[in-house]
Amino acid sequence: MLPAVLKQETHLRDSLEFINIIEKLQVKPDAYLVSFDIKEMYNNMSHVEMIDAVKHAWPTIIKCKHTILLPPLRYILELLKIVLENNEFMFNGKFYKTSTGVPMGNSLSPEITDLRVYEVLNSILRTFQHKQKISSLYRFRDDGFFIYNEGTDVEISQFFEHANRQHALLKFTHEKSQTKMQFLDVLVFKGLRFRETGILDLTTFRKKTENYQYLERSSCHPSSTFRGIIKGEMLRFKRCTNDPVDLQTQYALFSERLIKRGYPKNEIKTVMQEVTAKQRIDTLMVKPKSVLQSPPLGILHSVFKTEITHKEQYLKTLG
Repeated sequence: MLPAVLKQETHLRDSLEFINIIEKLQVKPDAYLVSFDIKEMYNNMSHVEMIDAVKHAWPTIIKCKHTILLPPLRYILELLKIVLENNEFMFNGKFYKTSTGVPMGNSLSPEITDLRVYEVLNSILRTFQHKQKISSLYRFRDDGFFIYNEGTDVEISQFFEHANRQHALLKFTHEKSQTKMQFLDVLVFKGLRFRETGILDLTTFRKKTENYQYLERSSCHPSSTFRGIIKGEMLRFKRCTNDPVDLQTQYALFSERLIKRGYPKNEIKTVMQEVTAKQRIDTLMVKPKSVLQSPPLGILHSVFKTEITHKEQYLKTLG
């Protein structure tokens, strides 16, 4: 189902994709920056509606490229039903079976949830009276972002009041501002670049509760682990920050915190030189993922057909 989710125009893979979008997006001076959160998204959708969402998305799913032979829809729906309706947990010494929501940590949960939330959001947008003022709407799981053009904060509040009436369980919270907005690990704001070009400025977002408890250098880990921590964070700062002066400030603060955790200055300096030698545009490039080769279709079809036959017979005995 993931290939179908990736085709959704509002879907985000990660913050890197969001940054690349912002880097090409011109925003009007009076536009609002809006972020939203879908409260307890994974727990607040019925099994029936998620199975129906997969059914509705099937025409898209079968057009996508898959690394394995795609099974018939009826088997997928039956397997989904088994997984969703047999999610059990223990509380206070008693066993319970969930009646709504998806199993947390299950590999299928994000995709089937994305398929249903996409339907809900489209319905909300389609029926909102000022929908033409909403642009650049993107979502990563239960977090979303959009630009509201030539409107008022009252209209934005009306949008979320409208959104919260569309589904019995799914509810939205939101924040809005005409100056800055946090989304994922990025803070977008109207700074110097915005005033000159109309493109929003970017910097790394840090929570106020961040305590910077990086892995202590005295920990018994390979040296490559510590080097990876330094390089990974510095590359993240570089991706998330468009202003070179701001970036140097972040490097300096990061170095101070590493030193407090026992990291040698020369180790930090060596990695920093490696990262600063890279152009920011290179850090924004999406690296293609390697694709695993699937077994020959003839063999896969034979094995799969046998397995399906056995499962079908077993399911009939249960019914």
